[in-house]
Amino acid sequence: MILVKAVIPVIICLILVSCPVLAQELFQYEVNVEIYSDLSTSYEEKFIFSEYLSESFTAPIEGHPTNIQINTDNPNHIDCKIVPKDRSTDIDCSISENIGNDPFHIFIKYSKIDQMEQISENRYQFKESIRSSVPAKNMLVLVKIPEGMGLIEKEGESESEQPFLPTTGTVGSDGRRPIIVWEKSDIVIGEGIDTSIVFEQIISTGFSDTDVILISVGLIVLVAIIGRLYYKFFVKKRAHVKVVMPILKQDEKLVVEALMKNGGKNVNQKLIVQDSNYSKAKVSKVLSSLQERGIVTLERVGRKNKVSMATEFKKKEQNDSGNS
Repeated sequence: MILVKAVIPVIICLILVSCPVLAQELFQYEVNVEIYSDLSTSYEEKFIFSEYLSESFTAPIEGHPTNIQINTDNPNHIDCKIVPKDRSTDIDCSISENIGNDPFHIFIKYSKIDQMEQISENRYQFKESIRSSVPAKNMLVLVKIPEGMGLIEKEGESESEQPFLPTTGTVGSDGRRPIIVWEKSDIVIGEGIDTSIVFEQIISTGFSDTDVILISVGLIVLVAIIGRLYYKFFVKKRAHVKVVMPILKQDEKLVVEALMKNGGKNVNQKLIVQDSNYSKAKVSKVLSSLQERGIVTLERVGRKNKVSMATEFKKKEQNDSGNS
C-alpha cells in the first residue's frame, strides 16, 4: 500500500511533464533550403499550428547558425528568443493562451556554411539531417540547388553516385534551377528526413536568356533580309526576264540571253558582243532599243559600257519587222 502511494505521485508528475510536449503537435513542419552559387545555404523553418495547445514551444537548430530571424503572424501573443547552447541554438517561444483557436505560424530564418562537400572539381554534395523536435501531422522539405548547377545522372548505388536521397523525393523547377521536395506524414519526435543531393556545374554557353532572345530575333531579321535580297535580285529578276522574253524580237532575245548568261548586272558590253555573235554596232543598236523601252540600263564607266537588266520595264508594242 505504501509502495502504491509512492508510485502514484511519480505517475502524476510524469503525466504533467509530458502533457506540454504532447500538446505541441504541429499541423505542418516545413523546411525550405536554398543553396547559393557560393555554396552557402539559407534555411527557413515554418511551424504551422492548427490551434493553441501549449504555452511554450522550442525549436532547436543544430550548430550555430548566423543571421537568425524570427517572425510570426501573431506577434502580440507569441514571444521568441534565441538561446545559444554548446552544440545547438534553441529558439524558445512563449505562446499566450489569448491567441485564440485560429491557426498561427512561427517562421525562423538563418544561414549556414560548410554544409557542402566537394566530390570532384565541379561536383558537390549537400547533406542535411532534418528532424522534428515535436510531433507533426505533416512534414515538407524543399531544397533549391544553385543556378547554373544540375543534378547528376544516377551512376551507382552509393550515396555520392545518386542525384538525391531519399529516392521518394520529387524534382521540380522554378524555371531557373531544380527543386527537390520530400513529404512525410504522422511525424513523431525525432523523426525526419536524411537528405543528400549531388549536383554539378552545367557547361555554360556564355549567353543569358536575354542574349539568346536578342540573337534569335537578330537571326530572324537577317534571314528575312537575305530572303528579300534573294527575291529581289534573283527570283524577281528571273521572273522579269520570263515576262520580257516573249515580247522581244529574235535579235533582242539573243542579246538578253547573253546578258543573263553573264549575270544580268554590270556586264561589260564586250561580253555580250562575244556571246551573241553580233557585231559591236548591232549589239549597241539592240541595247539602245532595249534601254529606251526600260528593259535594260546602260552605264558608261570609263571607256566601257556596263549593261544591266532593269527591275521594271515599260511594255511597248513591238514591230514584227526587224527580226534578225
